Amino acid sequence: MLLQTAAVDDPNHEPMQRNLSILTESGLAVEQIELLPRTIRPEDGEAIVVPYTNFYLCNGAAIVPVAGLDPDMDAEALSVLSKLLPGREVIGVEALALAFGGGGIHCITQQVPA
Repeated sequence: MLLQTAAVDDPNHEPMQRNLSILTESGLAVEQIELLPRTIRPEDGEAIVVPYTNFYLCNGAAIVPVAGLDPDMDAEALSVLSKLLPGREVIGVEALALAFGGGGIHCITQQVPA
């Protein structure tokens, strides 16, 4: 099971830790893999999150959002996802512009209501 986590100073840290506790205490036999998203904190605005877990699965590939600000962190996330998604090419796509708009790669692939 892939679980997005948050840094200790992030307001989402506590709820995500509760989710982790619920999974741990559930008794389900699942392997838990935590993946920390890349967060950009502008001095004059709200935190912008580029979550690696907002990926899109397509034929033979996974299109994964990356921030492009920390190449080592992006590479580590892509490596983790490559191991979790065998048989798929894991492709990182710079998604900072989407994050500033409040969305991600998976979000923009969803249908638009009539």
